[in-house]
Amino acid sequence: MARPPISLKKIRYEPFKGRVLFHTAYSEYFKENVHLFDAPDFLAELMQHVPPKGLQLIRRYGLYSSRTKGRWEELEHVWRRAPAGWWQMHGQSNEAEDGPGFEPLSDAVEVDSTEYKQAWARG
Repeated sequence: MARPPISLKKIRYEPFKGRVLFHTAYSEYFKENVHLFDAPDFLAELMQHVPPKGLQLIRRYGLYSSRTKGRWEELEHVWRRAPAGWWQMHGQSNEAEDGPGFEPLSDAVEVDSTEYKQAWARG
């Protein structure tokens, strides 16, 4: 899990009574900021916010996707967009690379739809 469902600062366990005291911000709707649970009931309520084992909730896109990770050196369009930390690790500077000079297309030039798709896939 990337983050816990609740902060430990908000809960207090009373072992002699087997109860959990849960503090929140004051709620106008409930007219309270403290809720008292029996320990098993608190665990049951808490477990509703824990995802099942193996469920992937964090996705990686772009530079950190599994398709491009580890292959940055061989993919020029990827390593040009690499973060500064990667450049420092590899002893290179991204300011020195100006890249190819692209000229805007005139209105008379038509671009094939396959070129659009290829440019989108590279980007």
